[in-house]
Amino acid sequence: MFDKRESLIGLSPTHKDDPDGFEVKPKGGGQNYVIHIAPFCRHHNILIEATERFAEPGLRPEGFLTLDLKNTINVSHRRKRRL
Repeated sequence: MFDKRESLIGLSPTHKDDPDGFEVKPKGGGQNYVIHIAPFCRHHNILIEATERFAEPGLRPEGFLTLDLKNTINVSHRRKRRL
């Protein structure tokens, strides 16, 4: 789900074989997880230019994970190209 006015993404649990689902993968052995949602972003015209971490992901009582696009931290480790 996407609320364009609030710039808020909402994710709900689904089963492993759901063709519209996005796999949540653990990262770094800690409390971090990665979700590759580029197709979702393209579909909703969400422009994300680098790898972003959501500063305060939320969990609604209904079971939705909320990701606020207004509150992210760039975690891209790309090096600038030399000219």
